[in-house]
Amino acid sequence: MKLQPSDTGKLMKAVVESFDQDTLDTLFMERFNHTTTRYAGGNLDDEARALRIVKEFQSRNEIELLIALLRDARPKVLELADLAQTVGLFTPPPDSGALQVVVRPGKGGTIGHDPRQFRKDLAAREDTICRIVVDGTRFGTGTLVGPDLVLTNYHVVKTVLQEQGGLGGTVVCEFDYRLAASGYTTPATRVKATAAIASSMFAPEDLASTPVNASTAFLDYALLRIEQNLADAPIIGGGDPRGYTRLAPPPASALAARQGVLVLQHPDAQPLRLDVGAVSEAFATRIRHTADTLGGSSGAPVFDGDLVFAALHHAGYDWPRCDPPINQAIPTGLIVADLAAKGVIL
Repeated sequence: MKLQPSDTGKLMKAVVESFDQDTLDTLFMERFNHTTTRYAGGNLDDEARALRIVKEFQSRNEIELLIALLRDARPKVLELADLAQTVGLFTPPPDSGALQVVVRPGKGGTIGHDPRQFRKDLAAREDTICRIVVDGTRFGTGTLVGPDLVLTNYHVVKTVLQEQGGLGGTVVCEFDYRLAASGYTTPATRVKATAAIASSMFAPEDLASTPVNASTAFLDYALLRIEQNLADAPIIGGGDPRGYTRLAPPPASALAARQGVLVLQHPDAQPLRLDVGAVSEAFATRIRHTADTLGGSSGAPVFDGDLVFAALHHAGYDWPRCDPPINQAIPTGLIVADLAAKGVIL
């Protein structure tokens, strides 16, 4: 695709203000296996070099490759977050009608959001979401919740869980798996899980829409340790650290009926997607929500309107078993408390 002139100017400004020549060359070598001299050699000033680079990618209809590279290197630059959304690399924020319900009813929640800041904060959450692949055939969703810790559902990885947290199979966490509007898929960052440092199985009641489990002994989560500190490492060599998403302890994670929620997920093992819904029912250990999900969404984070990781999606009950369909999640405050009881402090 090609950018509009206003977006081209925004991209050039971001290149000039956020990168020096050495950093650009490092980034280009990391992802494209060559430096910027291929496009902008000689004694050029910063603006002339930026213009040549942008024109080159525009002429090849590959501008999303350049934007993906620069945004991955500088995820906190608002202009790059805007452009990444423009080319479809990141999910757009909810429209104004959806945002109107994405608040904490009766709790003095935020009324309205700064769209650009919301977009930036949402993109930061997206950087911490991964597709989980178990033995190459089973799929789920996970979230980086510590430097080297990924949270997902127990049932996603149950086939390989062993005593003392060992893994009897291969669990791979694939971050940065996104699809641009043009069909360009960003290079995924793949890391293996080495152990499950804590877990809690699902309840028998979770296998059907009724009755609803009421025991905190069954929280359907697994906290996986991965083979490297991913949060402190850049998404691309030479860039800024990725960061991670914190779990919300109680009572901050409590969700109420009619409260809006956002779910970041890999439905049916597809590239990252966002859906918006609302809490339909709130129980002691489960919440029901209306955001759309598919198989592969298990383990997805459920965020409130302030992008707090408030619940862990784990089940869906579809027609003909349930009409209308019901989605179910587990408040993260309960998971944090269970982890603390097991000696794991996030």
